Amino acid sequence: MSAPTAVKSTRQVVEEAYGAMNTGNGEAFAALLADDVVVMECDHHPCPGTWSNKAELLDAFPTLAASLGLRAVHIRALIVDGDRAAAEIAIECTSKSGKEYSVDACETWKVRDGLVVAIRPYYWDVTALAETAAS
Repeated sequence: MSAPTAVKSTRQVVEEAYGAMNTGNGEAFAALLADDVVVMECDHHPCPGTWSNKAELLDAFPTLAASLGLRAVHIRALIVDGDRAAAEIAIECTSKSGKEYSVDACETWKVRDGLVVAIRPYYWDVTALAETAAS
């Protein structure tokens, strides 16, 4: 009989997810997602919508990243309480015209059995984000 696999902590999962995003490692990011993961982007986001499972999210992620010109995500603060986390982040992006810009946001995460089951971003000014991304 094999030894049970240790379940990653919520902090480990969130930090590894951002690390995978920053390195473009889609396989590592996908390995952290539960099959029933839900991600919601608000209506004024350049790529709004709700993705209700792993396959939908992985299919949409390149479009989501491209809509912002995503280059990197930096964790400024990470607060973890059990299976929930809130990350204050700075998102580095490049607009359609090539202008570099940064977006401040907070994302809430829910992790179950070492896998991400929900991510919900909150942007300081999503209208300005959409306008800058498109410029």
